[in-house]
Amino acid sequence: MTLLRTTDIHSLRLAPLPAPDLWRLTFHSAHTTLHHQLYVNGQRVDYTQRIEQRSFLVTQTGVPQELCVVAVPADRRTTDYHDSLPAAQQSPPWIHHCRVARDLSHVPLAQLRVRHDHATGTIDSETEQREAIWPDANEHWGFGLGEFGAGGFGVDGDLAGGLGVGEFGTGPFGFGGTSLSVELVLAEQGMHQIELAVETPDGATSPATLATVRAAPPPLPADHLIASLYNPSTETLTLVVSHS
Repeated sequence: MTLLRTTDIHSLRLAPLPAPDLWRLTFHSAHTTLHHQLYVNGQRVDYTQRIEQRSFLVTQTGVPQELCVVAVPADRRTTDYHDSLPAAQQSPPWIHHCRVARDLSHVPLAQLRVRHDHATGTIDSETEQREAIWPDANEHWGFGLGEFGAGGFGVDGDLAGGLGVGEFGTGPFGFGGTSLSVELVLAEQGMHQIELAVETPDGATSPATLATVRAAPPPLPADHLIASLYNPSTETLTLVVSHS
């Protein structure tokens, strides 16, 4: 059972503020005894400081954003309810999560490199995102592979995915293993190629793996709207929409 409420929250309005790319989101809510949270593209980004607060600050990042306001009890306002959001808000069709298993085959400080092609068919190096697979060597060492006496039972590093620790089915025998997720915002309509590779601290790069996903971002707002033709017999108005 979830304590999250998504109904009876309405009249969301965005108004620009003097600071560049900063907007104020206001809303109405019937939940007068609850706090509220703001999710952007499925990620919790803010929560109310007072029960009566009915606004959030939103930063425009230049990519499509799905905004979702939910109500939660005061003692749960810092809890992340991503997995309980409605499907459309939890994972908008222009968001893709690259999820890869990480285990002892990845050396400490190795990085996952992610690129995509803007749905053009050619990978663009300017889209590169990097994420440390094991940010700290302490996370890497499983049972019997680190310093004697360091870490909890079954794992020598306090945070490592040792025996029985981590995600089921991830990692070699005797090591629970974990996974790493990188979020991509795919702003163009169509099929996208995503390139994944692992780079080690000495500069060596694994062979790249390609994945293909479909993105369906919302339509761009019109910059210019012109009435080009009106047919009185059918009461049909033809509009020309253009984007800058």
